[in-house]
Amino acid sequence: MEEERRLFYVGVTRAKEGLFLTWAQKCTLFCKVRQRQPSPFILDIHRKLIQYEVQKKKTKSKRGHIQM
Repeated sequence: MEEERRLFYVGVTRAKEGLFLTWAQKCTLFCKVRQRQPSPFILDIHRKLIQYEVQKKKTKSKRGHIQM
């Protein structure tokens, strides 16, 4: 878990002008639909730096993203 946190931090800190973190709220894996959550490491980012939006696409899929 600590190595994953370190890799997340490295990726975030290398962003030059902005950063978009995206995830699918639902996905299909082995013919089963599963609910997905964003990375728990996002909770470590100061709230003032996060802008949260939910976007709906015409294909009925919902994707969340965080802009920093």
